Amino acid sequence: PGIASVAPARAGHPGARGDAKAFVAAALSASRSNDYVSAVLMLQRATESPGVTPEQVAALQAARKAWVAELMTRADRGDESAKAALGRIGDAH
Repeated sequence: PGIASVAPARAGHPGARGDAKAFVAAALSASRSNDYVSAVLMLQRATESPGVTPEQVAALQAARKAWVAELMTRADRGDESAKAALGRIGDAH
């Protein structure tokens, strides 16, 4: 399953603090505008949300890894914005 299918296993209020589905929606929106820093950070928040199953965590981590790998590839090619993004992601942890 893709990350778009991730939703908390327990009932909750959409958009509530800790709502994995809201974090995933924000991550997807950020990625569409090439804001991989926000996308990666939102996926991290989603994995920490209550009610997320181990399978969902694995899907979220795979997507996060893919976005970070994309940034690393771009950084290796000399993309300064990708280098800066990786630095901001690293600073957030």
